[in-house]
Amino acid sequence: MQALEDLDYLAALDDDGNLSEVGIIMSELPLEPPLAKALIAACEYDCVDELLTIAAMLTAPSCFVTVEPSREEAVSQWKPLMHAEGDHMTLINIYSTYLERT
Repeated sequence: MQALEDLDYLAALDDDGNLSEVGIIMSELPLEPPLAKALIAACEYDCVDELLTIAAMLTAPSCFVTVEPSREEAVSQWKPLMHAEGDHMTLINIYSTYLERT
């Protein structure tokens, strides 16, 4: 039941419980429903590149690798990438830094 409630909350279902137009589009995207809905919304807000970066970073294995003896060094390398507005902006910073350095 929770899955149906989640889809309804995302407007992926119509009043009869069938996929809505948005739900059909969401079902064609290879993403979890919340990310699919966010990608559709990103089209309206002209931030598709940023949302795609966030979606890719969230669905990939963690980019934060720590080995206990060098944990402090790893954290010192991450700190400049941290963003005050939250984790999603931090992921964009990490990806942007990766692109700059490769």
